[in-house]
Amino acid sequence: MSSGIIVQSQSHQAAFERFASGSKKSMVALVKGEFGIVLDKVARYTPPASEGVTGLKAERQGKAKVAADIRSIYGTPGDAYDAIKGTSAASASAFWFLHKQGNDDDASKIVRAATGKSFSSFDGGTLHQRVSPAQRRKRRKEIVFFVRNPQSLESYIQQEESHVWWLASGWAPALRALGRKLPYGVGKANGPGNFRAIINDRRIELIATDEVGYASNVRDINRRIAWAMQVRTQDLNDMWDKYLATLARETGFKSAKK
Repeated sequence: MSSGIIVQSQSHQAAFERFASGSKKSMVALVKGEFGIVLDKVARYTPPASEGVTGLKAERQGKAKVAADIRSIYGTPGDAYDAIKGTSAASASAFWFLHKQGNDDDASKIVRAATGKSFSSFDGGTLHQRVSPAQRRKRRKEIVFFVRNPQSLESYIQQEESHVWWLASGWAPALRALGRKLPYGVGKANGPGNFRAIINDRRIELIATDEVGYASNVRDINRRIAWAMQVRTQDLNDMWDKYLATLARETGFKSAKK
């Protein structure tokens, strides 16, 4: 699918085929096992994970980014108070008194006069959803409007934080099909994904696709996956070198790296 992620690496394929040539296991078993190892690594480094940050730490990192992103658009009454105080301490005190008394119509007039922004009911996240992640990164981190009901804003933030594993969970169907234990967090959501296997006398082909709609548009996703593949390729090369060294000891011949 054009909207998904399909992982391929010629260097990894070459390293695997070389390593497999020294194994006594069937090629089907080797391919299945290797594909599972690779996909596990890919899933571990799919956002919210980043290089060096996986699992629970990645979850915390992802939630913090979600919260910061939303708070860069919506301000709380406390944020409004601080903004007004920068202009007039007396106006800030008047605003706070009116807000606490439930007179938000008059409180909003003070906010408008001091900041040029509105003091309105939370829009349920409409403004946040209207702006794509790429656009959010480009926009200035400046509050668009202040919300009267911060409890609703907090509920929305928690709701959005619960989706941090959505992208990574798109690998879960394939990992389950391969009999792999899901890395931390990958099973916390039900993002769409697909696994396809073609095994016959001419070829063995396993394909895992993360079908989350925005997968291919996530910043650095291809670089992160390529890095994970490189790590596994190096593992295979190291195992091959050890195999040659063992073979050399057993046969009495010297091994030579190209």
